[in-house]
Amino acid sequence: MSNYDESYLDCGFGHWIVGAKDAGGGKSWCDPYKTWEAMYNNEPEAGLESSGLPLHNILGGEVAMWTETVDEYNLDQKVWPRASAAAERYWSPKAALNGAGKVAQNEMFFA
Repeated sequence: MSNYDESYLDCGFGHWIVGAKDAGGGKSWCDPYKTWEAMYNNEPEAGLESSGLPLHNILGGEVAMWTETVDEYNLDQKVWPRASAAAERYWSPKAALNGAGKVAQNEMFFA
């Protein structure tokens, strides 16, 4: 499962879209840039509770990075801080989340 509004790692760079910025160019369909905080605070099941979908059938989540916006020089800085934040969110049991929807500091694992 991935939601387009928080799961695309290539969003927010916009430099590869043609057109003058003052004419609406230079942006991509998924702007703005998603910070690691935004990815961590994303609730992937938001809005699905009332849909009637069987949420127990969701087996995992993903983030996407389109290769036309990344190369061997910027892969690590574009992918890993935000992908790891999303991964923490996906595998943290909801019971471990505090009222703000975040993992309590004393429950975090630091490597």
